[in-house]
Amino acid sequence: MINDIEVKKAINGDIYAFQNLIESLKVYMYSIAIRYLKNEDDAGDAIGNTIILAYENIKNLRRTKYFKTWLTRILINECNKILKIRKKVILLEDYDYTEDTYKEEIEKDIDIKDYINSLPDIQKSVILMYFYEEMTIEEIANTLQIATGTVKSRLFNAKKSFKNIIKKKGGILE
Repeated sequence: MINDIEVKKAINGDIYAFQNLIESLKVYMYSIAIRYLKNEDDAGDAIGNTIILAYENIKNLRRTKYFKTWLTRILINECNKILKIRKKVILLEDYDYTEDTYKEEIEKDIDIKDYINSLPDIQKSVILMYFYEEMTIEEIANTLQIATGTVKSRLFNAKKSFKNIIKKKGGILE
């Protein structure tokens, strides 16, 4: 839970308050970045850029209760910038295949990641936030700065597209 007092202190220039806020959200930020970028180095770059941008612009934050949402939006923008610069491909060679059971699980995981990555960016963002980050419709709407109805529509269309992609690629729907 983000402490509004810490956010107010950070807005007023207290670097230690800002550090405490970032420290409390570091695991959350990493999980978002790694899901978007699928690469630790890129995730680190996105988080680093996000921290710098947040620190430079925290005085522009109007409502302290939206600090986490505001920070998440910055992080997603940074992830999208990196994705545009470096087109990422998940290679099977990047994974360790020492045991058959792990191999099957990894291949299944790679298929799902490939399917998600083949979705349009606006659908992929909503799917990742809803299913992986377990954000509510309202939290997604605040983060993306769109209406809740738009989030619901994108989520519906993303699920539909996801099913079609799986069918086209011969995947099994359970």
